[in-house]
Amino acid sequence: MNLLVISAKEKTRRTLRNFFNNKNFEVFWTKRLGEAEVELKQRIFQVIVLDVWEFSEEISEFINRTKSLFPKVKFIHITNFQTSVEIIGLANHFHSRVLVDPFSQTELEEIFEDFLPIVLTENNEQNSEDDFDFNGIIGNSGSMKRVFSLIQKVSQNDTTVLIRGASGTGKELIASAIHKLSHRKENLFLPVNCGALTETLLESELFGHEKGSFTGAISKKIGKFEEAEDGTIFLDEIGDISAAMQVKLLRVLQQREITRVGGSGVIPVNARVIAATNKNLEKEIQEGTFREDLFYRLNVFPIRLPQLSQRKDDIPILVRHFAKRFSKGEITFSEEAIQGLQSYHFPGNIRELENIIERTLILCDGKEVKFENLPANIKSIAEAEMNSGYVSSFEKDLLLKAIEKANGNKSTAAKLLGISTKTLYSMLEKIEISMN
Repeated sequence: MNLLVISAKEKTRRTLRNFFNNKNFEVFWTKRLGEAEVELKQRIFQVIVLDVWEFSEEISEFINRTKSLFPKVKFIHITNFQTSVEIIGLANHFHSRVLVDPFSQTELEEIFEDFLPIVLTENNEQNSEDDFDFNGIIGNSGSMKRVFSLIQKVSQNDTTVLIRGASGTGKELIASAIHKLSHRKENLFLPVNCGALTETLLESELFGHEKGSFTGAISKKIGKFEEAEDGTIFLDEIGDISAAMQVKLLRVLQQREITRVGGSGVIPVNARVIAATNKNLEKEIQEGTFREDLFYRLNVFPIRLPQLSQRKDDIPILVRHFAKRFSKGEITFSEEAIQGLQSYHFPGNIRELENIIERTLILCDGKEVKFENLPANIKSIAEAEMNSGYVSSFEKDLLLKAIEKANGNKSTAAKLLGISTKTLYSMLEKIEISMN
């Protein structure tokens, strides 16, 4: 378990160091909130000890922001008599603990005797996908932690963001997370799929129209830019908009104002713009289908999302997440099934994984999805890897665990894996060779 201490006082640090020497924590030490923010981007902490000598708005914001990002983290506040009233108010809100300085080892022990069982219980559930849930985005791989860090940084201002990634990587979830962590979170987050609308409909959708401006315009319509005032507008598939719409959108980004279809008046707008695309916009610029000046207006703060094949370490927690959602926690996936899924390349990314999990759960008759229950194309890819000349550590684990579950019976193990007994013996021979 990880514990973060934020204290500039050497006496406090020495007292805590002596106390934690005998506890089952890996302790990280910082003196300032800025240093703590850096640590929080590197790892997940179960407990934060915050030495609050003078209460300030900065401290309140730090606590609120940290709890919004990591709801399960527990705070212990060290404070003096003068600031204890404000801190106790925050502690009661977040079910934290307070130590009034000077404090004794006995007081510290009493807090941890009360506090530690809760932390230990939650830490034992560390493999739950909830521990890796960043505002609705599931992930714990290094590539996703870097994305989370970028989200945290850019959410604190109104910079225009361009999210880039293949279809199914979760671009709208990223945009929504930025909005939820920003000062605009109390206002609307409005997604618009630019690729799904014709040029005329998209213009009306974004900018609105006046009554009678075209056939069917029987009343005035407020556009998304106006509707998202003081909030966020998410322009998905921005690479699909026409040349004429690119010009109009560029004007909005430059002037921060719109004109409704059929109208003449200029309307100022204050909506944050987040755009997304799965296209290579640099190539589109070279081919003359996307404006270079619009690209630079959108690409102020780019976030590139990894494909699922580049973050396979996240597949187990994603599988548990989707299984919990679709089966209400009643059906689980065996280790062999999860490892089989990890052998697949998922061209459709997370959306494809989600669909596979939903379909597999519908077809599953028991309480556990086994390797043999996976779709045929995934099993064939996993089996092809097993039949190749090279036997990976993943394949060894898969094979040996199946044999262990089958109590050493090779035929039963082969059935569990959904492969022939001949293939299983071939795998065993290769393992024998690689071990030698």
